[in-house]
Amino acid sequence: MSDIKISVVVPVYNAAKFLPRCLDSILGQDYQNLEVICVNDGSQDESLSILHIYAQKDSRVKVISQFNQGAAAARNKGLKNVTGEYVSFIDADDYISQGLYSSFVQAIEHDRVDIFMFNGLVNQTNNFFTEKNFYHPVSEYQNVTYRDFLGIFYGNSSVCNKIFKFSFLKENKIAFLNNCCFEDVDFWFKSLIRANLVKVSFKPYYHYMYDNNASITKNFGLNAFSLFDVFASIMNSVQKQGLEDFFQDAVFQYQYEKIAETLFLLKPEFQEKFYAKAKDFLEKRVADLKGEKYKNLLNYGICRNIFANDFIDFKNSTLLFREKFNYLAEKPKKLRFSVIVPVYNVEAYLEICLKSLINQTFQDFEIICVNDGSTDKSGDILNYHAAKDARIKVINQENKGLGAARNVGVAQAQGEYLVFVDSDDWLRTDALEVLDKQLQEKPVEVCIFGYSNFFDNQKFNLPISFLSNLRNKQFSHVWDYMFVNVTAWGKVYKRDFWQKNDISFAEKMFFEDNIANVKVFSLAESVDICWHDFYYYRIRENSITQKFSEQKVNDLFKSLDDMYFFIKKQKFYDSIKLNFITFLQNCFNFHSSKIPPEEKEAFLAKKEEFLKKVF
Repeated sequence: MSDIKISVVVPVYNAAKFLPRCLDSILGQDYQNLEVICVNDGSQDESLSILHIYAQKDSRVKVISQFNQGAAAARNKGLKNVTGEYVSFIDADDYISQGLYSSFVQAIEHDRVDIFMFNGLVNQTNNFFTEKNFYHPVSEYQNVTYRDFLGIFYGNSSVCNKIFKFSFLKENKIAFLNNCCFEDVDFWFKSLIRANLVKVSFKPYYHYMYDNNASITKNFGLNAFSLFDVFASIMNSVQKQGLEDFFQDAVFQYQYEKIAETLFLLKPEFQEKFYAKAKDFLEKRVADLKGEKYKNLLNYGICRNIFANDFIDFKNSTLLFREKFNYLAEKPKKLRFSVIVPVYNVEAYLEICLKSLINQTFQDFEIICVNDGSTDKSGDILNYHAAKDARIKVINQENKGLGAARNVGVAQAQGEYLVFVDSDDWLRTDALEVLDKQLQEKPVEVCIFGYSNFFDNQKFNLPISFLSNLRNKQFSHVWDYMFVNVTAWGKVYKRDFWQKNDISFAEKMFFEDNIANVKVFSLAESVDICWHDFYYYRIRENSITQKFSEQKVNDLFKSLDDMYFFIKKQKFYDSIKLNFITFLQNCFNFHSSKIPPEEKEAFLAKKEEFLKKVF
C-alpha cells in the first residue's frame, strides 16, 4: 500500500516563527510518498524565504504564492494542484506526530475510505474528541458515518485532523468557502454527510498550538460576519441531502454557541453590530423551528440571552464569564465608592462577582470582602485576587451571618458611597461609571437602580420590569420609595448619611436588610433613580434565599414586626400604610411557594395574625 500518494496542503501566512516546526514534522514522517503543497498567502515576514529553503532541500515541497486572500482561498489553491490520491491539511503554526501517514495507510489497506479522522491535542492537553462525541462506543479504525456522530460540530470541525479521498472531494464538488474564516466547519460538514465510509483513530497525531498571535482566531473583525455565510451553506447542504429533521437540533445548537464564541473573540468595536445581526438571525431560526424542543438543548441559555436581551446585558452576563481579569496594581487615592461583598461558601460563584468589580470601567473605588467563616475555597479565591488587585481588602471573621458581615464591611469602608453586592451576584461593568456621573450631577443620599434575574440552572438572565413600572409613578416624598425594592443591593448609599443615622443590618437572622431599608427611606432627605439594570441577581436552588426552615419563617415575621413598629411611629405612616399592606401581600405571595409542607400551617396562621394587626 506504500504506493498511495498523499498530498499535504499547508496554507502559510506570516508563520515564520512556527513554519520550520510544521514542515519538519511533515517531511520527517516515516511514510515518504508525500507531496507538500505550501501556499504562501501574501506573507510579509520571512515565511516565503523559509519555504524556498525547504523546497531546495526536498523535492516533495512545492511552493505557490498568491496575494493575501485568506486560509480558505489558500487551501482551494492547494487543492487545484493536488496530484495525490488523498489530501491532508496542516496549518503552518501547528505540527503532526510521527507515524500519522503510515498508520493511515495501514488502516485503509482493505477499505479506501472517503475520510480518515484522527485525534489531536490543543496545546498538548485537551483531545479534539473522545468517545462522548459518538452515539455509541467507537473502536479504533471502526467504519462510521455521520449518523454515528453525537457531537458533529464539537472537537471535530477542523479539517486538519482529517485525511480526505481526493476523488471523493472532486465528485461532490467540495471546496472551501472563500473570504470566510470559518471554512473548516462547512468543508467538514459537507464532506461528512456525503461520505460513505469514514474511519476513526483516537491517537492524537495533530498538535493544535494556540500560541500564534497572528492567528485569525485571535483577530476577528469584519471577517467574523462570514459566519452567517457558513450557516447558510450548512443549512443548504442539509436540505439538499434531505436531512433537515436529523440535523435540526445539532445545527441550531451549533449556531448559537458559535455566535457566542465569536462574540467573545471579536474586536470590541464590531461586537454590537455582530450581536444585532445574530439576534435577528436567531429570532427567525427559533420562529422557524417546530415546537419548543430546542429549549432542552445543551446551553440553550446562551441562545435565550442573545434574542431576549440587548447587547449590554449579553456582554455583562454570557461574555463576562469568559473575559480576563483587569487588575489594578495601585489603590486609588480618591475613593468614590466602597463595594462591600459578604462571602460565605460561594467558591463556585465568587470569581464572576469579583471579575465584575475588578473589570469596572470606573477605578476610584475599593472592594471590601468579608469572609464570614467560609469552609470551602472562598477564602483562597479572595486572597489570590487581593494579591493581584490593590483595591481588594479581605476581612476574615467567624461565621456570624450576612447582616454582621455587611456591618463589618461598612465599619471598614472609606468611600464616599456604599454599594452592597452579594458574592453569588455581580454588577454590570459600567455600573460605577454611570452612577458616578449621575451622582456628580445630582448628589443624593440614596440612589436606586434596577436588576436582572439570572437563572443559574439555565444560564440566562431576565430583566425585571420594576424600573419601567416606576416611570409611571409619582414620588412626592422620599418615603414613597420605601417598598420599591427592600434589598440592600440595587442601591447606592451616601456613607456619612448611613453613619450619621446609625443604620445597620439586623444580625443573627434572615431578612437582615428589611429594617435597614425602612430606616434608610424614613430618614433620607434625598433619593433618586438610575434607570439602568446594573445588578445581576443569581437564582440558584441551594441559595439560602430559596430555602425555608422554621427559623427562617420566624425571622421573616420578626423582620416584618420590626418594620411595622418602626414605621408606625413615623408621622407619615398613614400616607404609606396602603403601600405597606401591598408590600406585605406581595411578600407573602412570593414566599408562600417556598414554605415546606410541615411549616405551611404555622406560616398561614402567622400571616393572618400579622395582617389583622396591620389593618
